[in-house]
Amino acid sequence: MCRLFVVLSLFVASQALDVEKIRNELMADKNFVELRNKCLDKLGLKEEDLRDLKFDGDVSEDLMCFGKCIQEEDGLLDSEGNLNEEKLEKKIETMPFLSRVSDDTKNNIMECLKEIGKIETCQDFGKQRDCIHKYV
Repeated sequence: MCRLFVVLSLFVASQALDVEKIRNELMADKNFVELRNKCLDKLGLKEEDLRDLKFDGDVSEDLMCFGKCIQEEDGLLDSEGNLNEEKLEKKIETMPFLSRVSDDTKNNIMECLKEIGKIETCQDFGKQRDCIHKYV
């Protein structure tokens, strides 16, 4: 089963975290690898484009689109850009980065994500990143 917000964990991880460990966990998930490859192809991105992730500061439009694509393909976003809250709540417990934070932090993140509205554009995906940064 693909992890919740697998890409989001890469966008929000601070430099103090073991980024390689998170990437290794994600790449061990066959569903994530399938979604990742599908979105790379769909967006015309290459593996090296993902290696250029920044964990602080601005994230490129391509990487925002990649995150949005992963969520769409995984069913976390519907065709209108609404978050599937039920699926989100089920998956947050198993996602590599967020599964390790306190329950209070998870609840705060969930509430923030529910309040951000539709994710219709790639830039809208940044709202999710902001929710994570607010509490982690």
